[in-house]
Amino acid sequence: MIFLYILLPYFALLKNKAKKKHPEIFAKIEQGMKKQFEIEKDSNVCIDKYADSTAEMLGFIFSFDEGENAKLHYDFGYQLGRVVYFLDAFDDYEKDLKSNSFNPFKNSENFKDEAAMSIRLSNGALTEIMKEIDFNKTSAIIDNIIYDGLNYQLERIIDKYRGEKNDKSL
Repeated sequence: MIFLYILLPYFALLKNKAKKKHPEIFAKIEQGMKKQFEIEKDSNVCIDKYADSTAEMLGFIFSFDEGENAKLHYDFGYQLGRVVYFLDAFDDYEKDLKSNSFNPFKNSENFKDEAAMSIRLSNGALTEIMKEIDFNKTSAIIDNIIYDGLNYQLERIIDKYRGEKNDKSL
């Protein structure tokens, strides 16, 4: 743990350098975080709406400086943001309930099926978009993350919940 404290000044320096180089990205992230906080205060929002702010931030980051391919890269980042948001919420569900923290699936009657479906739908859209993007030298890495990594995380979370008695969902 002390190792992390030693690295904090270094990461702060990197953050400040990046902020000076691309203030528009930091402004968009700040705006998105405020929007996310406001949306999560409302318990009457459609579950998909909870993921929008995170998805929009990643969409912006992926489309930044992509020129004519910006829309395609935005869509890629947007769907990736949805998958990551829902994976995190699904994984943290029990912890969030215990600590009375926000979770978009908190009021869901069958959070496991709803979470798995939301993740699978966004992941399906993400993989379709990937077919249209040429990531050049990083294609193999991105393929590994999207096709293997995200699916592995979903299956890991599903397996975590399968241990519950009489659970026929998922």
